[in-house]
Amino acid sequence: MGEPRQDLEALEAVFPETYIGHLIYPTLKVAQRVGDIYFNDIAADSAAQTGRSVGTAPTAVTVASGRVAYSCSEVIKRYRIGFSEVEQMGGIEAADEIGARAAKKSVVDAIEGAIQTVIVGGSADANYSANAVVTAVRSAINNVVDCAGTLAVVMSWDTYNTIVEYTDVQERLTYTGVARLPGEVVRGVDPVIMAQVFGVQKCLIGDPDVWTTDDAIAIVKLPAQDQFSYKLRPEYGRNVVYQTDGSEFVIEVAKNDDARAWDYDCYAWYDLAEMNAEGHYLLTLSE
Repeated sequence: MGEPRQDLEALEAVFPETYIGHLIYPTLKVAQRVGDIYFNDIAADSAAQTGRSVGTAPTAVTVASGRVAYSCSEVIKRYRIGFSEVEQMGGIEAADEIGARAAKKSVVDAIEGAIQTVIVGGSADANYSANAVVTAVRSAINNVVDCAGTLAVVMSWDTYNTIVEYTDVQERLTYTGVARLPGEVVRGVDPVIMAQVFGVQKCLIGDPDVWTTDDAIAIVKLPAQDQFSYKLRPEYGRNVVYQTDGSEFVIEVAKNDDARAWDYDCYAWYDLAEMNAEGHYLLTLSE
């Protein structure tokens, strides 16, 4: 393949509004593909001593950091633009940008899908019942309070559209200022309002083309977007990205005379590192 194109790598990765993975697993750029991350761990409280004898030293409790191993794996996509199409686009500069953005979008999709699998695709910690989801979510919040970050509920669009119509959700909408007649089912509720219903700070709804796991609601503490905040406070996790040439996404361009086209490769090396599992709790619908 051709040489890395840092001018194309600098193009902003396009995150649609419904792409939420980077809010749950902020990017942590590293210089080694395999290694360990030391982070601020959630430590259990240790009771203070009483009745200590004179001359006896107090019992020491060591404050230690947590450690998680990571191993970044490759994700790659190639797009191809024919010579004739390059001419129609107005030249190679325009083709370069389109090819690079398309390839980068596919790589971003893959990472978003991996985050979706971790957040709502795993084994449930507990269940919720139809028309009794609010109580289940509010009870589940107690399981993530020790982790630092913004309290959020995360789900797919299909799940969101289903639970909005639950009777307990509809009843609580009245207390958020939503005008609702007795017996009326209010649809199209803004996620900001739904966050109030559940008693959280944010309600994140995943892109319907990527977040395809339904009947699952995750309660998550969203980490700060500061790259190293996890060292100062106990946070949930990071998307660890190995920078092969100083960039999060590598773009390479090559002329393919056999195919009479230009090839655009984008690849990244990443691993999803969970630091404090207490920052994530999954509810699924009771069968």
